[in-house]
Amino acid sequence: MNYRRKALPHKYGSMPLHSIDDDDYERMLFELLKDKKKSIRKGEEHEKWIKLFRFAASHGFESEMIKRNLKQIFNGNEYDEDME
Repeated sequence: MNYRRKALPHKYGSMPLHSIDDDDYERMLFELLKDKKKSIRKGEEHEKWIKLFRFAASHGFESEMIKRNLKQIFNGNEYDEDME
């Protein structure tokens, strides 16, 4: 498994994914999405939401976890109707 691709810290590099704490895993996703959102300069909020969703999905995160974190990042706004 390519842990760099999943943006997991190096300390998890030799551990199976099932042994990573769920809270740590979700916290990593949240930080990854926040950082990526800062790098997206153009577009409406809903376009950014879609770009961030696709970015996280391409890194192997589960869709429900991605939606939950994006909802927090976008202050409760859900722009996922285009993704369904």
